[in-house]
Amino acid sequence: MTRINLGSIKTPALTTTTKEEEADFGTFNMSLRDMPKRVRTHFKRLKKEGKITGSMNEYMRRAFILQLERDDM
Repeated sequence: MTRINLGSIKTPALTTTTKEEEADFGTFNMSLRDMPKRVRTHFKRLKKEGKITGSMNEYMRRAFILQLERDDM
């Protein structure tokens, strides 16, 4: 069997993380309760007009993240 030199590896194949680092990655389930019906109607109208793309869930997720970034300034 012939050995082939692949050169040096710049990034390790395996990494270890701590519990604190793991907490910042991934997702978690979160539900909104008691949303006004008019919000759903408004969202559906804007989506039908082509002003919004994607799901209502994605729209709310994006809005939530943007608001957190604004509040953190």
